[in-house]
Amino acid sequence: MRDTSILWSPEGADAIERVAQELGVSLGFLISLRDNDDWSFVIKVAAIMEAALSVALTNELSKLGVEEDMLDDFVARLTQERRIALARSTKVIRASVEARLKFVCKLRNKLAHNTANLSFNFTDFFAAHLDIQNEYRSVFRLDDDYDTRDIEFVLSEPKLAFWLLFPMMVGLIEEQRGHGGTPSP
Repeated sequence: MRDTSILWSPEGADAIERVAQELGVSLGFLISLRDNDDWSFVIKVAAIMEAALSVALTNELSKLGVEEDMLDDFVARLTQERRIALARSTKVIRASVEARLKFVCKLRNKLAHNTANLSFNFTDFFAAHLDIQNEYRSVFRLDDDYDTRDIEFVLSEPKLAFWLLFPMMVGLIEEQRGHGGTPSP
């Protein structure tokens, strides 16, 4: 597996570390996720992305002057689908990010709610579910500046491509704080 540290600038790595700490996970934990079986990997990445989206929403909605505890409770009670919709309607995320988050949510739910999927792996799953493979491929094609080599990478390294969605969430949180953020994949 290729070393992904080259994909982040020093500033991006700092941002990822700050956000990881806010989410209560270490940078080492995030990096080690790739070593998990694919089922555990998807469930954990989805949970981290859900938490990151909650932080981004809370940061944005706090600008309205709502008490933070009330916001935390409100956002925590929303389903991930509703968090995604709220984030899109408040312009916390753009359409391409919305599509990626919806895909993560859909895949996570498919895996978590059916014990037959406990032995999930990307390669076998996509071979058996071409519709989902095509959807996975399409969520990475939504940015105008996305290169065809990136699509080849997504198909040849689906687990790594999925893992790289985390910097996108870090970018959201950093933008909400006014720190800039990392480029969204």
